Amino acid sequence: MNKYNEVTKYFMKQLKTHIHQKKTSKRLKKYYVERKTDGRSSFGKVLDYIGSRIIVFFASLLLLLIIIKHLLTASLLSILLTSLFHTIDIQVRNKKTEKIINQKRKYLASQRVYREIMGKSMEEIYTYLEQVFEDIGFRKTEKGCIDDKEIYFLYQYGDIHLPVFFKMNPYDENTQLKEIENYSEKLKKMDFIKGMIIATTDFTKECYDFAERNNHPKLILVEKEKLLKMIDKAGLFPTDKEMDEYVVDRIEKRERKIAVYRETLLSKSKTRRYAILGLFLLFWAQFTPYSGYYNFMAMLLFSLAILTFYCNIKGKVDSEKEFNLEQFIEG
Repeated sequence: MNKYNEVTKYFMKQLKTHIHQKKTSKRLKKYYVERKTDGRSSFGKVLDYIGSRIIVFFASLLLLLIIIKHLLTASLLSILLTSLFHTIDIQVRNKKTEKIINQKRKYLASQRVYREIMGKSMEEIYTYLEQVFEDIGFRKTEKGCIDDKEIYFLYQYGDIHLPVFFKMNPYDENTQLKEIENYSEKLKKMDFIKGMIIATTDFTKECYDFAERNNHPKLILVEKEKLLKMIDKAGLFPTDKEMDEYVVDRIEKRERKIAVYRETLLSKSKTRRYAILGLFLLFWAQFTPYSGYYNFMAMLLFSLAILTFYCNIKGKVDSEKEFNLEQFIEG
């Protein structure tokens, strides 16, 4: 009997794991895909899904009846064609969904990395950028230096010696032309033919115009998006598994907040308060010119009282009927 219980517990554990994984997969898909709206409601999507298959079936049936003039054969072939359309459509949808999920996952990963960068100290960013450049093929030739919100490196990429200037900007502040001009003058004095400037935000239009006009030295402007692409190329983005865990954690936190609000709104102690306040508003409505407004609010409070009473009764009944198979097996 003990072996039977152990086997049953094992299968119950496997079943719970499978259900949890399926539930998590659905939540992730909903978060990644449904947030990228295409203008249609869920009901509209269902209608489109069913309607497209109905159209394919009857269009095929009509065409085949014209060609072969035999209802049964035409019907069977129409079913076959509709099934083929359904299979192809599902495959196309799955590929499209997978593409959207990967894009959304990559975007969330980039935003997470960016927030982490903006929260680092200059010493931490110095070490982090050293790793980024090393992983994408740059070789450091001199030890860099940190100056307030700026970092200076000297790297070699192939045969080119490339000075790198990193500037830490606040979220809403772009790098100005004066800073680019000053850096360009420094490069000229040191006889460098190229230089890279990395900013945590962006550059003004004047900066881009200046970089295009001046080729001695040639300036490579790396703004936020290009920096994130470099970090991604270095393999320092969170993995898909890490991002899924991060998203699930965000979903669960949001659900817990909603659950707390719902429990507060529909708590057992609120039933009587809603009813009493509703009666008071009905009474008060008799002595005010805004009776319609007060009557409406009273009806709303009575509805909340009924809903709260029903939810508490239902919750009590459900808890009494709850069936735990593991406890049942253990006796």
